[in-house]
Amino acid sequence: MIRPVCDITIGKARFDYVNYVSVDTSWEDLTDTCRITLPNKLRPKKDGEFLPTITGDDGFWKRGDAVSVSLGYDGFGVRKVFEGYVTKIITKNPLTFECEDEMWRLKQTPVKNYSKSNVLLGDFLKEILPQYTIDADPFEFNLRFSKVTAGEVLEFLKKKFGIRCYFQNGVLRAGFAYRLVDPNPDEIKEFKFQVNIIEDQLEFTKAEDVNMNVTVVNVNKDNTRNEVVAGSPDGEKRVIYTYNLPQSTLKNIAEENLTKLKYTGFVGSFLTFLNPVVNHGDSIKLVNDIIPDQNGIYIVKRVVRTLGISGGRQEIFLDRKV
Repeated sequence: MIRPVCDITIGKARFDYVNYVSVDTSWEDLTDTCRITLPNKLRPKKDGEFLPTITGDDGFWKRGDAVSVSLGYDGFGVRKVFEGYVTKIITKNPLTFECEDEMWRLKQTPVKNYSKSNVLLGDFLKEILPQYTIDADPFEFNLRFSKVTAGEVLEFLKKKFGIRCYFQNGVLRAGFAYRLVDPNPDEIKEFKFQVNIIEDQLEFTKAEDVNMNVTVVNVNKDNTRNEVVAGSPDGEKRVIYTYNLPQSTLKNIAEENLTKLKYTGFVGSFLTFLNPVVNHGDSIKLVNDIIPDQNGIYIVKRVVRTLGISGGRQEIFLDRKV
């Protein structure tokens, strides 16, 4: 039997077993989160007495301690799935840590008064966050901020312009949720029903049965916006952001996206093992040997990884069919 294993560091302590750990990562949210619950026997002692875990200079663990989580299987190695910081310690038994990724630091990083016209997104982020590696799409805006944090700036970009910002592999990504390129066949992970799909919350729908409403919001250089709508007014709403495009092209973009979103295929999520490792933005292939017509390639929008006494799992949430 393959045994799930972990390698976890919290502050000064490193250990290879927990009651439970979960890591939630998605391009829909700014922040990746992690929750770690320790067995009682892992509470630190000195001279036979439990040490304080939060308050005072003698606290063994504190808010802001660095956290690293790697998960995998015995004999197959582990892979790092989270890096971040302790944001809250719940001292009830069992001891539980709530953590956030590097976004936690950005939420506390002040941004000086800033005002600039026709600035590229990447240049702007490099100015206010020079310590980070930035990967930004080439969008241009008029931007003005005063007495805010970097986290508030990124939240503003998301709400105002639909800019998705998240950390992945130590890089701050900003722009579209993912880049629409043809996936490399060698990099597509395959998941089969009755094989490595443990259970699912998937629903197979026909394109003609999908009721969808697509709004294309085009943001101009002067921050004005133009909107075009396609599809059913009472359908499921999706908003697509574009930047600095002519008004004449927006209707075609709305219709094209409506066609892509009204697909015959699966919606929902499924549960699988910790391997192969999947990240949001990856393309995966679902295979049904019993009903081959249901085979298809999908983009992932969210992954929740867990490890506990019941084993190691990934819940993979689909965005849309490729």
